[in-house]
Amino acid sequence: MDRRIQKHANKARMARRMAWEARHQDRISQLPDGILSHILSFLPTRDAVQTTILSKRWNNLWISIPNLDLDHNIVSSDKFGEFVDGVLSLHASSNIRKFRLCSRNSYYYGDEHLSRNSRWICDAMRHKIVELDLHIFDQNGPRRLGDLQLPVSLFTCKTLVALKVSSNCMNLAPPPSASACFPSLKSLHYRLGWPDSASMFEMLASKCPVLEDLTIDVCRIGNVYTLNFPAAELKTFRILGSLMAADKYRFSINAPKLENLVVSGQLGLSNYYFSNNAKAMVKAEIHLIHGCSGENIYRVESAPPLLEGVSGVKYLSLLTPVFSARSLPSFDNLKHLKVGLFRCSYWGYVIALLKRSPNLEDIVLDIWTWTWGKQEYVKGYRPFNPPEVVPICVSSHLRTISIINFMGYDDEFEVVKYLLQYSEVLRRLTISTRESYLFKTRRMTAEKLHKKALKFQKCSKTCEIEIIINCETDRHKNCSCHL
Repeated sequence: MDRRIQKHANKARMARRMAWEARHQDRISQLPDGILSHILSFLPTRDAVQTTILSKRWNNLWISIPNLDLDHNIVSSDKFGEFVDGVLSLHASSNIRKFRLCSRNSYYYGDEHLSRNSRWICDAMRHKIVELDLHIFDQNGPRRLGDLQLPVSLFTCKTLVALKVSSNCMNLAPPPSASACFPSLKSLHYRLGWPDSASMFEMLASKCPVLEDLTIDVCRIGNVYTLNFPAAELKTFRILGSLMAADKYRFSINAPKLENLVVSGQLGLSNYYFSNNAKAMVKAEIHLIHGCSGENIYRVESAPPLLEGVSGVKYLSLLTPVFSARSLPSFDNLKHLKVGLFRCSYWGYVIALLKRSPNLEDIVLDIWTWTWGKQEYVKGYRPFNPPEVVPICVSSHLRTISIINFMGYDDEFEVVKYLLQYSEVLRRLTISTRESYLFKTRRMTAEKLHKKALKFQKCSKTCEIEIIINCETDRHKNCSCHL
């Protein structure tokens, strides 16, 4: 009897041990080398190297990872150079898909810093790089602009498809003898740090024969800045800026295949001049919000060439100063429109856009609440005045309407009432807001908003009204109601 009990006890202990081992088994280390290398490629290279301390199984896995991410921010400055040298010398793979180098000169290094970076880039190019991401800065700023000479092999590399550059000391000008460079480059993101780099960039962009995606990120420029270059295969063009100080910003590109345009920054829309012969442009995002807060919100009496240049798009996101109705161009092809609204006196601006968009099907009205004050105290306030003639798109094409950050002002309700009354084919009207917005403006609760929406007359029998309210409580963060 005792032997039976002991036998069952041993079996139970064995089962518990096997269950414990199953729960604590290192399943990751049992994966194939290729999968483990792929996982490590998503880590900064320093962290990938540190996995060698886990066990012998991990000793040589990092040397075959397809991506290298070398960042001085996560390696001590005095050891960064030795670390990069070691990684490039030990890396066993003949192919590196993505190489990211984030390097910054310090007061402890002189010209050695620049020569090291050039050597690292040259070494990496031998691994048939597909994506190259460079963030290289020198403490001496513009005085060192152009001091970092890139290897000629970079401009002739046949495997490089994507290049991202951010630097205040790098010379990206192609060799004078080269009629073309970057034979396979399709994506270029260039952060301009100083005005002198403009001519360098224009020369570079004009010599990329298959460039499809171009981004210019401007952080500081002079009073007048002009770009003019051909781009036969360009499909997407972005121009971004955060600290721009130019009075005029002009860009002219010969891009017959251009489909997408993004212009974003802190300059007024009238500062931009855009010339383009593209007939295939489909989507445009114009986000220029300088002067759109407080009492500095202004109106533009004439539409600039930039707005005229995108009048043929199907998708338009417009976050800009308000234009007078007579200055807006016609958007005959426009199907989807998103508009940022500054202050509560500009509903007439929305009506003007509706009148000039005869085929519009979807509209999103994004109310920037931080620019809105109590309506009777807003300078230049004009109440909503319904047009005598209903816009064609409202009566015949408009399918969805979304109002974001609904405040509960009288004008907002009047606009909702008007759109519901005359939109014959409308399928859905969505109103999203917060309880705090409603209470602040009209002491209105979510329940009162629902009741008021029920009273609106709907021209379309198939239209649904959806009200989404952020209740701002732990239990009910978002409430929605379908009417």
